[in-house]
Amino acid sequence: MNMVNAKMNKKGNFVFNLALVFGVLFLTVFIFFKFSDLKNSTSTLYIGEAQINMINTYLEGESNIFAIEQSAKYSQAESLQEFYAKGGYVKTECGVSNDYTLWVKSSKQCFLTKKTLTEEFTKIYNVSINNYNPINIKNNYNVSIINNNFLIKGDEIPLKNKRIIYYLRPIILVDSQYSLDYAYQTSELIKNNIDKCKQDTTCWESLGDFNIKENNKILYFDVNLKQSLGYFDKKDIVLKFALDFNNPIFA
Repeated sequence: MNMVNAKMNKKGNFVFNLALVFGVLFLTVFIFFKFSDLKNSTSTLYIGEAQINMINTYLEGESNIFAIEQSAKYSQAESLQEFYAKGGYVKTECGVSNDYTLWVKSSKQCFLTKKTLTEEFTKIYNVSINNYNPINIKNNYNVSIINNNFLIKGDEIPLKNKRIIYYLRPIILVDSQYSLDYAYQTSELIKNNIDKCKQDTTCWESLGDFNIKENNKILYFDVNLKQSLGYFDKKDIVLKFALDFNNPIFA
C-alpha cells in the first residue's frame, strides 16, 4: 500500500514540476516580449512626450481655427463689395464690357438665380478668406446662407506632429454686414422689364435709383446702395452691371 502511494506521489510530483517549468517558461517569454515591445515603443518617445505632442498639436489647431475665423470676418466686407461690383458674378457666358458684367449680351441672358447667387459669392469669398489668412493654410470653403448670415464650411486640414495627425474642420458662422438679396431682386427687375424698357434709359430710371450711361447700344448701370462696409477701410457698396442691345431683336 505504501509503495503504491509512493509511486503515485512521485508521478504527481513529476507532472507538477513539469507544469511549473512550462508555466515559468511561458511567463518568462511573455514578460520578455512585453518589455521588448515597451522598449521599441519608447525608443523614440520619452514618457509623456506623446501626450505633450498631442496637446501642442491641439493648441496649434485651435490657433489656426481662430485665425481662419478672423479672416472670414475681415474679408466679408471686401467680398460683398467685389460681389456687387462684379454684378454678382466671377465670370459669365455673357462676358464683360468696360469692367461691367453683362447680364444681357445680344440674344443671350445671364441673370442671377438663387443658385448662382450663392455659388458665385462662394468663389469670391474663398479667394478673400485665403488671402487674409495669416497662417497661409489654403482651403476650399463652401458658403451657405442662414437667416441672412453666412455659414462657412471648409475641407479638413491635416496637422502633423511626429506620429500625430490632427484634423481641423473649419465651420464658422459670420454675421452678415449686408444681404445678397438686393443683387437678385435687381436682376429679377431687369429681367421682367427687358422687353418693356429695352434701350430707354428713362424707362429704367423710373423703375429704380439707377445711374445709367449709354455707349454704342450698351447701357451701364451703377447703383449706390448707400451702405458702407469694411473693418479697416469702409467703402460704399455699388452694384454694377451692363446690358448689351447690339442685336436686331432689340431694334
